[in-house]
Amino acid sequence: MSTISLSPGFSAGSVRSLYLEMLRDETILATGSGFIACTGHFRSDKKLRIGLATAKHNLTGTNFFTGQSNNGKDLKIPNNVRVYFPEIINGGLNFFSSIYDLGESPNEKFFSSNNADVAFLNLRKDDISRVCGVSIFDLDSSQFLGKDFSVGSEVQILGHPIKRFSPNYLATSSFGKIAYEPSVSFPFKDKENCRELDAYLVNARTFSGQSGSLVYRHVSCHPYLNGCGEFMSNSGAIDVVVGLYSSRINPHEDEFGNKPDSDLGLVWRASALFDVLQLLPPADLPNA
Repeated sequence: MSTISLSPGFSAGSVRSLYLEMLRDETILATGSGFIACTGHFRSDKKLRIGLATAKHNLTGTNFFTGQSNNGKDLKIPNNVRVYFPEIINGGLNFFSSIYDLGESPNEKFFSSNNADVAFLNLRKDDISRVCGVSIFDLDSSQFLGKDFSVGSEVQILGHPIKRFSPNYLATSSFGKIAYEPSVSFPFKDKENCRELDAYLVNARTFSGQSGSLVYRHVSCHPYLNGCGEFMSNSGAIDVVVGLYSSRINPHEDEFGNKPDSDLGLVWRASALFDVLQLLPPADLPNA
């Protein structure tokens, strides 16, 4: 693959969201987005957990709410996922790919729950070691969100709305605004009942392929106490993960069966990500 030169103005955000290809054997069924997240960096127990976060429906091939196939009449579901990871070599950026078996190998299965359209792949040690310092997002950073994170707050959605045909797997950023109170569970009514979701709505124009995208916000960072009770001073601002973009919320079908798109999308909160990430075993990494 060709090498991308890292200029002084190169954005680290461009490699925080990873490009995914959902496969049935060698056939690409769909593409999606994901990002590497960890927890434990600010925790006193030092149990670092790390994995690839994405939308659960990307890996199952079925709608999270209805259980129906994402591919319509085509009932094929993915049995592998190909992940494109960034890697810095000699000052330049390259991408390498790894294929993960979805569930048949106990060491590579994905972890999820029935409460959120969120899943984590348990990454191989070699893959994590190659991308360390490039694109890992710490879920514990959500503690830095201030009171200004509310309806109308701006967020960035980082993903891959474009199917790739080249070795350039840099992410695309979309801007959106919080459309539903992020501190309150979102009531979602399906055909059977109403469920309270650990999620909120964002008003942003998104496209196919962005399911599983990282949603983050640039916030001011003030002095804080870490998990060890140590006083930390950090001036300036940091990027904080505020959720995972799942899918658009579409209006009900009209009398003619039409189902128009909506700019309202569902974002699962960082707390939903944290709950699933805790299901992964502690990371087996040097100096972890």
